[in-house]
Amino acid sequence: MTRALSVARKWLSLKGEIHFTDDGGQPAYQATGEFPDLVPTWTLTRGDEVAARVRRKPWAWSPTWDVEGELGGFRIQRRALSWTRQYCAVGGVLDGALITGSFSDLRFEVRHGTQMLARANGEPLSLRDRHHVEVLGEHELFVVIAMLVILLDQSHGTAAAAS
Repeated sequence: MTRALSVARKWLSLKGEIHFTDDGGQPAYQATGEFPDLVPTWTLTRGDEVAARVRRKPWAWSPTWDVEGELGGFRIQRRALSWTRQYCAVGGVLDGALITGSFSDLRFEVRHGTQMLARANGEPLSLRDRHHVEVLGEHELFVVIAMLVILLDQSHGTAAAAS
């Protein structure tokens, strides 16, 4: 089962909304941040239901996000000392899943063992951090959480570089 999703950060949003739409342009998921510039907690919803909560762990050696929700509890950690963005899921049903990015941060892959779960391509000149994600299996929610973490990490890195 393959499903195409588009991910876009809402421009000029006080809460830092991120929208996930299907290939027909219909809303699939929405992420909203609470206090997005401090230690934010992001709530990921599907329709009116909360699918997950994602919170950046403060004071971690490498960027780490704690996730709670329909998939249970797990962490996504960014690997330190890497030329490209690489993340690993720790705990949960997809323990050991890897999220790897390209040097330009425009392409990402999500894998669990030898199984490819998703591929994502970004738009190079987009004002809204837009990515097109091809979900290749039954782990759509995990892929959406992974893409949310990638966007949060990218925006945190941009904010840290600007200060």
